[in-house]
Amino acid sequence: MAPAERDHDTSENDQNVFVRLRKLPSVNITFEVIGRSYSSAKAANPFLSSVCGVCEDGMRSAGSLAARSVQPAVHMLQPQLVAANLLACRGLDRLEEKMPALDFPPAKVMHVCTTAE
Repeated sequence: MAPAERDHDTSENDQNVFVRLRKLPSVNITFEVIGRSYSSAKAANPFLSSVCGVCEDGMRSAGSLAARSVQPAVHMLQPQLVAANLLACRGLDRLEEKMPALDFPPAKVMHVCTTAE
């Protein structure tokens, strides 16, 4: 991919509220902890692992079917979805301005809160 294309993809991702939320340190760390806990629980119990595997396959199939089924509605509602995403991005911008702690890892926020007096 050419550098100009990468820049375009990056700026486009910066305007997707879900991508931006996922990049917040506290959200990112939460996803990692939940993912590790889920993997650990599956590894510790073979029965749980097989049940989770069946559930995961079912969710993949259901998700694929839902994505195909909802495609016409998504195409029809594209302008409204773009407007909702832009509004959500603006709200996230304001939230990040008013709460700079969102850009710090939770451990740093906790350290600052416990040492500040």
